[in-house]
Amino acid sequence: MSSTRPLTETERKAIEEAYLGCLNTLQYCARKYLKTTYQIEECIERTFEIAIVNIDKFMSSENRAGWLVLT
Repeated sequence: MSSTRPLTETERKAIEEAYLGCLNTLQYCARKYLKTTYQIEECIERTFEIAIVNIDKFMSSENRAGWLVLT
């Protein structure tokens, strides 16, 4: 089930922490498959959009960094 409701403060902080903590890893992974900085940035932005839409799945994941990479 996807989320269309506003994020709670806890969810917002979890997304922010994941972004700050996983950005380098996500960039590294994206560079393996994408050629331009624009494509890499778009891919990472889309990953976090998916995390927000599926916030319940993201929040319940025991490995949020892994969840993002697999997304």
